[in-house]
Order: sequence, then C-alpha cells, then structure tokens
Amino acid sequence: MQDKKVQTSVGSISKVENKPVWDIHRIVNELGDNFVMKHGEVKLTKLQEWIQIGAFPKELLSAHQQVVDIGLKFVVMSLEAENRAFNAYQFRRRQLSV
Repeated sequence: MQDKKVQTSVGSISKVENKPVWDIHRIVNELGDNFVMKHGEVKLTKLQEWIQIGAFPKELLSAHQQVVDIGLKFVVMSLEAENRAFNAYQFRRRQLSV
C-alpha cells in the first residue's frame, strides 16, 4: 500500500492492513499434514498456553522436543577449595539419604 491516508472533502480515510487469517483445518485438508509439518512454525509460548488450558496434553510437548545444545559451565579453583566443595556436597548428600 502506497498511500495510507486518503483525504476527502468531509475528512480522511486511513488504510489499515489486515493480518492474514489462516484456516488451518482447510490447509491440512488440502495440502496434507506433511506440508504443515515441513513449512509450519511452532510458537512455544502459544503451545504452552494451550497445554495450560487443557487443549493439548502435556506429553505432546515432551514427545517432540529435541535437545539441541547443552551449555556447560566450568569454574577454576584451587585444589583445596575443590576438596572443600566436594566434601560439602558429600555431606549434604549423606544428610538427604538419611
């Protein structure tokens, strides 16, 4: 759209672009679910909202998730500090197992 506003003798009219409305059921029926799976995009936030309202089961999300990257964090410390941290970890682990 080139001109967003049209002036008339009684005022002006503004053109507003409409967002496209997708008929998902018709797309799946005409093009098939493989087309939707190949070219579609999932918005994780919307999917989580639909799971929360009960439209989809929670298992749907975990069944199709794929781990892409696992970040690791390393801490450089002295051997004494590492031993203290390890002993504290072992002590806490023994407390929790009792």
